[in-house]
Amino acid sequence: MTDCVWDDTQKVEFDNFAPGHPDASIGLCVSHSIVTSKWYSTLCTDSLPAAHEMPVIYGAAYGCESTLGDYCYTRIGDALPFAQAEAHCNHLCGHLASIHSVEENQWIRTLFSLYNNHTYTLGGYATSKKNLMWIDGTPMDFVNIQNFYEPGCLYMSYSLLSTTRGNWFSANCTFPSSFMCKRHLGVSCVPPTRPTFPPAPTLSSTCNSAPLQEKGIFASPNYPDPYPPYTNCTWTLVTYGPQRIQVKIQNTSVGDDWIYIYDGDSEKAQSLGNITGSGLFAEYSNQNVVFVTFRTGANQFKYKGFTGSFMTIY
Repeated sequence: MTDCVWDDTQKVEFDNFAPGHPDASIGLCVSHSIVTSKWYSTLCTDSLPAAHEMPVIYGAAYGCESTLGDYCYTRIGDALPFAQAEAHCNHLCGHLASIHSVEENQWIRTLFSLYNNHTYTLGGYATSKKNLMWIDGTPMDFVNIQNFYEPGCLYMSYSLLSTTRGNWFSANCTFPSSFMCKRHLGVSCVPPTRPTFPPAPTLSSTCNSAPLQEKGIFASPNYPDPYPPYTNCTWTLVTYGPQRIQVKIQNTSVGDDWIYIYDGDSEKAQSLGNITGSGLFAEYSNQNVVFVTFRTGANQFKYKGFTGSFMTIY
């Protein structure tokens, strides 16, 4: 027994070996018999069913449907577009779920399996297959995207009959789907008043056509690759009723094209400023809505464009 260790390096303090075991001449791994409830030495190359140790699930005691590590997860079966789904998660004091490991991806996939749906909204954006961002501001330190169909939001594929279950793909952010909300267990949840969304932009747009709920990010088409000529993009950025918005434009490379920022829900609102060429922009709104436009000429894929972010100012 003194030479036995668990694979997580913890000391073996409980002995349930059958008589004559452990025996290294039989094998260096250990199996458990459901008949005798005893442990037996076995070959590490044997193919056997396995039991996996998972973190403690606190459940309803923390106001959560389920937990993994330090985070609370709540499944929402209603199919909503990305902006409305994120607003629902904000009401639960969290965000649409970000994923940071193989284990978390498998965990969320397992929770989703209880619904009879095939796709689920995640809390991320994809402006290209190389440029992914989480709406909660956490780093993109795990990537499982299989198909980049268009710049838009991230979704998880799930089907019991599909080998692609658990993989991600990008699609238009207006696509309605079930979703998962995630918040830290240490957050004391006092739901705020539900936000009221302004009308969707009426201008034709190759970019997001639905309001983006704070805290959010957006970018020019194809970023960080060059954007196409004759681009016509609009974004409506919103926050809760009485609050203001801080908007930032950065990583700018737009030549003689222009980005316009308005203090309201359309181009009729007062200008907050505009930017061309290269540089940074940061400004505070006086409203709970900011409208951004980006129109380009015949640039022949010369410039990378820009990234933007926005958040609530209390």
